Amino acid sequence: RPRMSGEDVTGLALKAFSFTKNLYKQGKNAVLNVGDIEAKVKEATNSEAWGPSGTLQYEITQATTDPEAKQIVLMVLFMRLKEPPTNWRKVYKALTLLDYLAKNATRRVLEDITERVDRIEACKHFYYIEPDTGKDQGVNVKEKAAKLGTLLRDPERLQEERAQAKLTRDKFHSGRGGAMGSGMGSEDMGHEGHRRARRDFDEDWDEDYKREKDSRKQSPRAARAPSTSSQDKADKADKGPPPAAAKPPS
Repeated sequence: RPRMSGEDVTGLALKAFSFTKNLYKQGKNAVLNVGDIEAKVKEATNSEAWGPSGTLQYEITQATTDPEAKQIVLMVLFMRLKEPPTNWRKVYKALTLLDYLAKNATRRVLEDITERVDRIEACKHFYYIEPDTGKDQGVNVKEKAAKLGTLLRDPERLQEERAQAKLTRDKFHSGRGGAMGSGMGSEDMGHEGHRRARRDFDEDWDEDYKREKDSRKQSPRAARAPSTSSQDKADKADKGPPPAAAKPPS
């Protein structure tokens, strides 16, 4: 029987650890009665050293077409922003997911996030120095919060970012029920509710995008329209009233 190398043993050990950790998380969520979408948001904003995957962020974004799921997603994210400084990764990842939602979610989700921009900008004062290394980890959170706050307060730039995000999303998540960014086909996407959520998301986004495009088209047209500004009215007033018509001879 061939002997296993040290690398093979290490690889098996890592796989076993990952599998055990996933089982633990599933069991913990079941005991705490944590719903699927809440578990996904918490997974996307955990304290691991790597960021949330694009596929996971996309799935969470799709789920927000459901009003109840949208409330849960935003509730968890804004709770994450209140984490203590030692959990700076959770705060940073929550800001990352909020940034993704602002650019990719439907208009209703964007409005809910924009209404709470003050809570996002409060993270600009986040402070945490790692005691072991002396590294300032708070600066990453502060920069992320500042950039997101600036974006949310700039409607024109936000529209541009959302249009660009739509192009990227259509490229990597093309097809109504086709392959997702992870390479999964529609047969592998899970139950019917998942596919329905995707369809609802696409329809809602298309409607929002059409409305945004129409508003951009109307802006230059409004600028070229005949002016009825107060300045025009003042100019007319300076010219005085029109001359009175001459009376016919009696």
